[in-house]
Amino acid sequence: MSNILLVQPPEYRRYYNQNPDYKRYFSRELGLLQIASFLKQNNINIKIIPGFYRKEEFFNILKKELKNTDILGTSCLTPEYNIASDILKFTKTINPKIKTVLGGYHATWMDKEIIKNNTYVDIIVRGEGEQTFLDIAQNKDKKQIKGITFREKNNIIINEDQIPIKNIPKLDPGLLKDYNKQIENSEIDFFQFDYLSTRGCPHNCSFCTENKFWGCGIRFKSIDKVKKEIDLILENKKCKRIFFMDSNFTINKDYLKEFCKTIKNKQASFKCYTRINDYPFETAKLLKKSGFDVIHFGVEHFDSDVQNKMNKVADLETIKKSLKNAKDAGQYTGIYILIGLPGDNFEKSKKNYDIIYQLYKEKLLDELVPMIFIPYPGTDHFNNPKKYGLTVSTDDFSQFTRTNKPIISYKEFKSDEIESIFKLFADLSYEMSLKNPYTSLYSEP
Repeated sequence: MSNILLVQPPEYRRYYNQNPDYKRYFSRELGLLQIASFLKQNNINIKIIPGFYRKEEFFNILKKELKNTDILGTSCLTPEYNIASDILKFTKTINPKIKTVLGGYHATWMDKEIIKNNTYVDIIVRGEGEQTFLDIAQNKDKKQIKGITFREKNNIIINEDQIPIKNIPKLDPGLLKDYNKQIENSEIDFFQFDYLSTRGCPHNCSFCTENKFWGCGIRFKSIDKVKKEIDLILENKKCKRIFFMDSNFTINKDYLKEFCKTIKNKQASFKCYTRINDYPFETAKLLKKSGFDVIHFGVEHFDSDVQNKMNKVADLETIKKSLKNAKDAGQYTGIYILIGLPGDNFEKSKKNYDIIYQLYKEKLLDELVPMIFIPYPGTDHFNNPKKYGLTVSTDDFSQFTRTNKPIISYKEFKSDEIESIFKLFADLSYEMSLKNPYTSLYSEP
């Protein structure tokens, strides 16, 4: 029987010691917890190292755990790839016989390049990981395991895609309790659990790969499972908020009604995303009553030409109506803005700023989350930048962050212009947070 260790790359502030006094943690372990739960339910020995540790402490813990590890798995988004690679290199240095597995969004789209160039990675898991990782843990013939990419001698082998599991597995209570205990015994004083009750997306926003990763349909976790998991998560006294990060949390109104009828929360805040062009007052009131104090909308841009290019449309009146519905229900409102999308320029972004400032002054908007557009792997922007007149200044994935210096430029929108506009938005975001006690307490700086 193989001993499996799943490892979350440490949060970048801790890994690079950028802010030693930062004691908040916004969890990123849900994917690993789901895989670990599925493995445990199939009688596999499993442990998890979360990502809230500082670098030195993290590697000390990892070194001890590797003494009794047969397979190490980790997952990463694009900006975390360098950290994940450090973990895999360290693992192979300690014991080259340990089988290393890398999954997540970045690995899914960059599988061939990683296997070709990173000798510390033995297997890439593409897309949804539960069944694929179970097959790896059971030491099945690699050629028969769906959803993996690996090397064999000098060849790169890409097996057929894995079939998505019909029902999203429940989280194991024992693993959740152990996870809570590690958080409670840490220096963390504010903890947000990032949660998903669904998988999949029916939309096709050009900057996103969610529908490719999970599939275009939407799978819902049973409300009974969700309630039990939420109750366990809230046993953690440091948990101040649960963030439902589902892109389509409110899309199924019958599911939403049953959810809000079943799950009531008074201990911590609930927060969720939803689409700005489908948020009636009845939905806002229902969510607020169930404990959803905060609602965030992915607006991205107000210009219709930019919206069309990203396959997403919402006119200003619809946006204002949805924001008003949320405010009338007593919710705090936030929007996401992307600077530097194809078709964007300095004037259009400045107009965005003026619109947002007016929404703020009209007390329709409480929180602003500005981000710089990044052409992430898996998107057509990444694969064909010249098609969009896009220049990418670096191939260092640690720089592929939406709140760092811009790595993109266009003929019509230079990187220094993008940077100056982003600073303008960031200053407004900071001003808004100071004047709103809720957002200043709960938002990540």
